Amino acid sequence: MFKKIFSLLRELVKLAAIALVIIVPVRYFLIQPFYVKGTSMEPSFHNYEYLIIDELSYRFHTPQRGEVVVFRYPRDPQEHFIKRVIALPGESVEIKNNHVYIYNTAHPDWFTF
Repeated sequence: MFKKIFSLLRELVKLAAIALVIIVPVRYFLIQPFYVKGTSMEPSFHNYEYLIIDELSYRFHTPQRGEVVVFRYPRDPQEHFIKRVIALPGESVEIKNNHVYIYNTAHPDWFTF
């Protein structure tokens, strides 16, 4: 009887160790779960929606215009923001009459997004 219980416990410990070896790297390096807080991303994402975020893509390319990114709030690194990229490095943004105007070297007058 004691051998059966010990064998069962040993198998459970093995299973837990294998699960941790697989789950921990996936959770911290490949995907992360997030809840949307607030309504700033509507209609794309709604308050309290549960999202699975890809952590791997931006190791191979930089964010592009229109993509949604999750980043840490600089003043409180425990808090994350989810936002859409509307301007790229070297561009200026102006919001006027509920329109977003983007200025860059290719479009010095502006274009809208």
